[in-house]
Amino acid sequence: PYDPDVRYSTKRSVGWAGYKVHLTETCDPGLPHLIAHAETTPATTPDWNQAQPIHAALARKALLPDEHLRDGGYVDAGTLVAARAAHQVTVVGPVPPDTSWQAQAGRGFDLGGFLLDWDARRATCPQGTGSTKWSSTHATDGAAIINVRFPAAACRVCPARADCTTSATGGREITVRPQPEHLAVQEARAAQLTPAFKARYDPRAGIEGTLS
Repeated sequence: PYDPDVRYSTKRSVGWAGYKVHLTETCDPGLPHLIAHAETTPATTPDWNQAQPIHAALARKALLPDEHLRDGGYVDAGTLVAARAAHQVTVVGPVPPDTSWQAQAGRGFDLGGFLLDWDARRATCPQGTGSTKWSSTHATDGAAIINVRFPAAACRVCPARADCTTSATGGREITVRPQPEHLAVQEARAAQLTPAFKARYDPRAGIEGTLS
């Protein structure tokens, strides 16, 4: 009753009433590790939208890193692009996977199989059919997205339909982020599967273990 800003939140199996604190720690090899910034938010504030406030705070202190190793909860398409554009910071961390059923099942045509012509505002599916709609809109969280649709008539007779859509009669639809964000995510998804990414990201696991 004495703190009206307190909120109840859960994260996996942990529930608490209060706040969140987001800690930024240096991890230069051979040097002491120092906490450079602490950002406190209500417990219900999602992690992903703290990237820009934290970078702005580090910039005011002249403590911006060249690379910022971040937990997956803090990494999305907007963060990758904004950090580089506003602060020349390279964000390193696992980006969310493609959640389409095709990508999850490991078969069929996921987003990576489509050719995107950004200048012509047109997409081509893996079977060579061109899109009939390219519409800029917004997701429920306000993020800019592009909705792309393919002709239902062509999709209905396509021999690879079962690998592309579960719709009974409609054509395939895909949703992509604007070009800089889309390309940043595709590049990050490919990179995070490599041994080089694991070696680059390993210091973050040590930091989290120490803090927890």
